[in-house]
Amino acid sequence: MLDDLLIPGVESLQATPAWSTGTLHLRLLEVAAAGALAALLLVLFWLQLRPDFRVAIGQPFFWIKALYTVALAAIALVAATAAARPGAALWPACLTGVAVLGAMVLSAALEAPGLGRAMMAHIFDPTGARNCLTYVVILAAPMLLVAGLGLRRVELERPGLTGLFVGLFCGSVSASIYGGHCQDSTYLFVVLWFSLGVALCGVIGAVGLKLIHTSAQTDPLLADPA
Repeated sequence: MLDDLLIPGVESLQATPAWSTGTLHLRLLEVAAAGALAALLLVLFWLQLRPDFRVAIGQPFFWIKALYTVALAAIALVAATAAARPGAALWPACLTGVAVLGAMVLSAALEAPGLGRAMMAHIFDPTGARNCLTYVVILAAPMLLVAGLGLRRVELERPGLTGLFVGLFCGSVSASIYGGHCQDSTYLFVVLWFSLGVALCGVIGAVGLKLIHTSAQTDPLLADPA
C-alpha cells in the first residue's frame, strides 16, 4: 500500500525534465551565473582588466555601461521565457528593449557633436570594433553552447525566436563582463559595438537553436523519447 502511494510521486519527479518551457528562466539564470564566472576568469587571466579599473569604477559611465547591458540581459530573459511558451505575449519585453536602446541612441546622438575627430576615428576604428565584437561572442560562447544543448529536447513552437532571445541574453551577460576590460567610455561606442556584439549572439542563438530543432525532427537519436 505504501509503495503504491510513493511510486507514482517518484515517477513524476523522475519524469520532470530539467529543461522545459516552464523552467527556462531558472536554467538560463544558472547558465548566466556559471557563464559570467567563466567570462570573468577569461577577462582576468586572458584579456586582463582595463589598466585604470580602480579609477574607472568610481566614474558614472562605467556603471551606466554596465546598467545598459544588464538591462538588456533582464529584458532578453523575459522575452526568451515568453517566446518559449505558446501564446505568451512578447510585445512588453520588446517594447521595453526598444525604449532602453532608444535612450542609449539618444544619449549617443547628444554626445556625438562634442566628440573630436580623434575620438570619432577611435570609435570607428575597425580594430577596436572587431575586438569588441569578437570578445563579446567568445565570452558568450560557453553560455550559448550549454543553453543550446539544454534546449535541444524541449518542444518549442518558436525555436528560432526563442534562440534569438536566449542568444541576446547570453550576449548581454557576456558584454557586462567584457565591460571590465573595455576602456571605451562613450555612448556612441557602446551603443554601436556593444549592441552589435549582443545582436550577433542573438543571431547565433536563433540560427543554432533552429538548426538543432530541425535536426531533432529528422534524427531519432535527438528526438524526444517516446
